[in-house]
Amino acid sequence: MKNLFTIFHISIFIFLFSLSTLASDSSPESGGRFGQDELNQKLRDGRTLEQRGRFEAALRIYEELYPRYPDDLRLYEALRRVYRRTRNFPKWIQLAQDQRSRHPNQPKFIESLTEAYLKAGEKEKAREVGEEIYKVKPPKEEYFNWIGGLYLTNGMPEEAIRIYRRAREVFHKEDLFAQLLASAYRRTRNDQGAAEEYLRLMKGDQNARRQGENGLRQIMRRGDRRKILSVLKKAIEKEPERKELYPILGDLHLKEGRYKEALNSYEKGEAGDPLYNLARKAEEEEEYEIALRSYQKLVEKGKSASPQFIPVALYRMGMTLKKMGREDEAIQTFESLMKDHSKMKESSEATYALGQIYLERRRDPDKAAGYFKRFLAKRPQRKEQILEARFYLVECQLQKRDFKKVEKGLLEIANSEFGIRNSRDRALYHLGELYFFQGEFGKSLEVFDRVINEFPKSDYENDALRKIILITDHQSDDGSLKEFARGELLGRQGRYEEGIEILRGIIGSGRRVRLEAPTLVDDAMLLMGDLFERKREYPVAISAYENLVERIPQSNLSPEALRRAGEVYVVKLRDKKRAIETFERVLLDYPNAVQRDLIRIRLEELKEEL
Repeated sequence: MKNLFTIFHISIFIFLFSLSTLASDSSPESGGRFGQDELNQKLRDGRTLEQRGRFEAALRIYEELYPRYPDDLRLYEALRRVYRRTRNFPKWIQLAQDQRSRHPNQPKFIESLTEAYLKAGEKEKAREVGEEIYKVKPPKEEYFNWIGGLYLTNGMPEEAIRIYRRAREVFHKEDLFAQLLASAYRRTRNDQGAAEEYLRLMKGDQNARRQGENGLRQIMRRGDRRKILSVLKKAIEKEPERKELYPILGDLHLKEGRYKEALNSYEKGEAGDPLYNLARKAEEEEEYEIALRSYQKLVEKGKSASPQFIPVALYRMGMTLKKMGREDEAIQTFESLMKDHSKMKESSEATYALGQIYLERRRDPDKAAGYFKRFLAKRPQRKEQILEARFYLVECQLQKRDFKKVEKGLLEIANSEFGIRNSRDRALYHLGELYFFQGEFGKSLEVFDRVINEFPKSDYENDALRKIILITDHQSDDGSLKEFARGELLGRQGRYEEGIEILRGIIGSGRRVRLEAPTLVDDAMLLMGDLFERKREYPVAISAYENLVERIPQSNLSPEALRRAGEVYVVKLRDKKRAIETFERVLLDYPNAVQRDLIRIRLEELKEEL
C-alpha cells in the first residue's frame, strides 16, 4: 500500500512537471510554436525592408527580437548583414562578442569577431581573436582557411602566411594551402617563396598543375627572375624526372635572352619541337602575333627538316588567325590544309573549324552545315567532337528557324547513347529552350523539370532551374514573356539589334509598374548586356549591367550583372583596376550573393597581377 501511495505521488509530480514544460514551450520567450511563427513573420518583414533599402527600419525589428531569440542563427545573420551593410562595426563587434560568450566552442563566431575587428581597423584585436582558432578541437583545415583568408583580404599577408604554415604543421601536409600561400608571398613581394609554393602546387592533379604553372609564368613576367631561376634549378636538381618544369625553365631562359639554355631546356622537357612549343605557349598567352610568326617559320622549316609538323602548324595557324579575327586568312589556311593534307587528322579538324567560322562569324548556316556534315562523313574518332558537330548542326537549323528539324535533332541526341557527360541532359535542356523560344511554356517547364529530376548535379541543372523560375514568375504576363523569349532567340541567331529593340520595349514598360513586384525588367536588362557583349560593344554592355544595378539594386540578378561587368573590364577592356572596383562592390553590397566565393578568388588573382 505504501508503495502504491509513493507511485501515485510520483505520477502526480510528473504530470504537473509536464504541464509546466508545455506551458513554457508555448510562450513567445521560449521560442516555442507561437513564438517561432512570430519570429518567422518578423524576419520576413525585416528582409523585405532590407530589399527596399530601409536598413534602419529592418535593424529596429532585428534588435527588438534579438534579446528574446539570441540563439537563432537566422536572426544573428540578419543583424550581421545589416551592420556590415551600414558599416556599423561597433555593433557588429558587440554582437559577435555576445555570440562568442554564448558559444565559446563555435569557430564560426571566432571568424565573425575577427572579421568585425578587421573591418573596424582594429588589427591587433583581430589577431588576438584569430589566435583562438588554434584552440578549437578537433582542428579542421577550413577553420585555418577562414582566418587566413580574412587576413589576406584585409591587408595582413604576413599573418596569413603564419596561419597557413601553422596549418601545415598541425595537419602534416607539406602542400596544404599552396596556392593561398603563393598569393600571400606575392603580396609581400617574396618571389622566391611564391615560386616554391607554385612548384608544390604543380605536384597535384592536372588542374593544380595548370594553376601552378600559370602562377610561375605570372611572376616570371614581373618578378625577380634570378630568384625564380634559382628555385627552378634546385627543384630540377632534386627531382630531374619532373619534365613539366623544363619548358618553364626554357621560357625563363628565353625571356633573359639565353637562347642556347632555352633550347636545351625545351629538348629535355615534354615538348617536341621547341619552336612549336614556343608557338603554342604564345598562343595560349594570347600573344597571337608571336604565335603566328612561329607557326609560319615552323611550316618553312618543316619543308626541309620536319615535314610531320606542317599539317599541325597549318591547323594552329588557322586557329590563331581565327582568334585574331582575321577570318578570310583563317579560311584560306584551313582550305589549303584540307587540299594538301586531306588524309591527315588535321584536315578533319580544319573542316570542323570552318563550320564554326561560317556559323558563328559569317552567319551562313547552310555553308556551316555543309562543313559539319563533311566532318561527320570522315568518321572522326573522338565521340566528343561527333557530339559537338551534331549540336552544331542543330544550331544551324535554329539559325534558319526550322524548329521541327531542331526538335528532331535534339530528340535524336537525347535518345542516343554517347556515353559522354552532358550529352542527354544538354540535349534536353536545349529542347526546353526551343519550346521556350516558341512560347510553349508548359512544354518547356516539363522538359526543364526532367533535366533537374533525371540529371541531378548536371552542368545544366542550374540553368534549367533559372529558366523554371523565369517562366513560373512571369507566366501570368504571357505576352511579355513571349516577347522576352523572342528577344533571346534573336540574340542566339545573331540578330542583335532586333533582339535589343524588343528588350528595350520590355524595359520601357517596366517603368509603369512597381519594381518591388516580379517583372521582366531585370531579366531584360541582363540579357541586353549579354547581347551588347556579343556585338562586341563592351562599354555599352557595361552600361546595361550598371543600369540594372542602379535601377533595381534589390534584384537577385544585380550581383550577377556586376560580376559580368567586372569580367568585361578584365577580359575585353583590359582594365583590371575598374574590374577590381566592380567585383568589390559585389562583396560589399551583396555579401550573401551566390557568386561571392568565385569573386573572392578572382579578386585575389587580379590584385596579384597589378
